[in-house]
Amino acid sequence: MTELTLCLNRAREEVLLALGAESPEDERLHRKKALLLTAEAVRDIDREPDAPHDWSLLAAT
Repeated sequence: MTELTLCLNRAREEVLLALGAESPEDERLHRKKALLLTAEAVRDIDREPDAPHDWSLLAAT
């Protein structure tokens, strides 16, 4: 299992990179990475729904 909050933070970074991408190819690459990271986080939550997480790490910095 990955660290859920780190995975979600990385997904957010990829979304921001997609929004600022200089080419459609770069946008697709970053969107795909964001999708994979988000899906991984959701699978982790599904596997262990009661696992403790430090949600404060998701606060925008």
